[in-house]
Amino acid sequence: YAEDFSDSVDEGVVDARTGRLLVGLKGRMPVSLEMLWRRAEYQLTDREEEMIGAILTGSIPLSRRLSLLLSGDYFYREYDPEGENVDDYGARGGLQYETRYVVFTLSHSIRKWGSNLPDESYTNNITLLSAMLRY
Repeated sequence: YAEDFSDSVDEGVVDARTGRLLVGLKGRMPVSLEMLWRRAEYQLTDREEEMIGAILTGSIPLSRRLSLLLSGDYFYREYDPEGENVDDYGARGGLQYETRYVVFTLSHSIRKWGSNLPDESYTNNITLLSAMLRY
């Protein structure tokens, strides 16, 4: 559980409370489930946001250096005073290749934001290639 304050340029001070619970299994095929809850109050705009959801992540080794990455998530969000309710869900799949000093990842993710307000729903498709240097 955490409580913090941050400052937003267009919405002023944000008072946020966040709760997280992470359960994971290590081993040949690591899997984790993270459950989250967040409540934020935007002081300047007198706006509230509440979110609850979960993220499921797993990795399947294909060889000593190559792994298949899979994840999915779902969040339910409410925004007041707008009265907006959002079903926010996504999925990601990718390949990860590890060398001694560099980890390469190629992944594709899909995110669907389904709002009850007109013209506020959308879908994202993102392909990402990354390299992480570790020493």
